[in-house]
Amino acid sequence: MIRFEAGLSVLALAACAGLASGPARAQSPDTERGRELYEQGQKAMAARDYATACPRFEESYKLGGVAGSLLNWADCEETRGRLATALELWKQGEAKVVREPERLDFVTKRIAALTPRVPHVEVTAADPRAEGLRVEIDGAVIDITRGPVAVDPGKHTLRATANGAPAEEQAFELGPAETKKLTLQIR
Repeated sequence: MIRFEAGLSVLALAACAGLASGPARAQSPDTERGRELYEQGQKAMAARDYATACPRFEESYKLGGVAGSLLNWADCEETRGRLATALELWKQGEAKVVREPERLDFVTKRIAALTPRVPHVEVTAADPRAEGLRVEIDGAVIDITRGPVAVDPGKHTLRATANGAPAEEQAFELGPAETKKLTLQIR
């Protein structure tokens, strides 16, 4: 966390600039609520209360679409160890700051540093053409034909179903930078 404080202060200033619409314009309730949530997220981050900070940044971003909220949400998720989630958020943020060279450079460096730390799971099926094959990790559907899937470190449940076959479940755990291969027996 310490090594990123200087960069985050730049993000915080830029985010505040994005949240403020100036004295000449009226604030919408969503903009005001987004600013409140952002400030609550900042306070929670300073207190290292990531369980509070991350949802505040998320909600702030969803209300206002401000890049600073998104980038702080990415930083929060990364700090609390949700690496795949953070990488996806950093990539979304990269697209939002593409016309801001300083922020783009910062975000690009964060993505480059995080990418090799993100764990992946590669799932294969004994019969990948099984009719109605549906594969989920922790309830989210994945496409096993696309190769390894980025997953946050920790414990997970893989569930597969296919027409006429009993469901198959596998529990697995991943650490940072780990890749695990799982094979489904479902047919």
